[in-house]
Amino acid sequence: MGLLAGLLYVAFGRPGAKQGALQAGLEIVVLTIADQLRQILGRDPWPYIPLLGSLFLFLCLANLAAVFPGATPPTGHIETPAALALIVASGTAATIQFGALVVFNVVAFALVEIPLLCYLVAPDRTRAALSALYDWVRLRGRYGVAALLVVVGAVLIGVGLSGL
Repeated sequence: MGLLAGLLYVAFGRPGAKQGALQAGLEIVVLTIADQLRQILGRDPWPYIPLLGSLFLFLCLANLAAVFPGATPPTGHIETPAALALIVASGTAATIQFGALVVFNVVAFALVEIPLLCYLVAPDRTRAALSALYDWVRLRGRYGVAALLVVVGAVLIGVGLSGL
């Protein structure tokens, strides 16, 4: 994502600068998509462009994960496409859908991001904590993990119901 952000900054970061070939090419793609959306929707497509562009980039980058040996793309499991379909089919405003998509990605990748950030900050403590968790899971087996997930799920349901 950092590479993509850098590419977009190079292409569009200086609005007053002379338009380059990359910016012109990306504008052609975006305007073509907007024109097709206008024909399909019968209304202004620009409120939907950020959401659809984010979905497109997420799906492309997620599916590219299959290129690397041992990596499983997140779209290979039913949970990810189902969550994305629910966000899009919710019928809420495009800005709320975009926010939900961002939150979904943050939560979905948190299991990877949090340990990586912890390794950067305190590698020895993180290694010890993750080793203890690994040992606990191996000792308890699948029933222990299932019980832990039931407890975590009950807590989350309780927190959600208390917010109503």
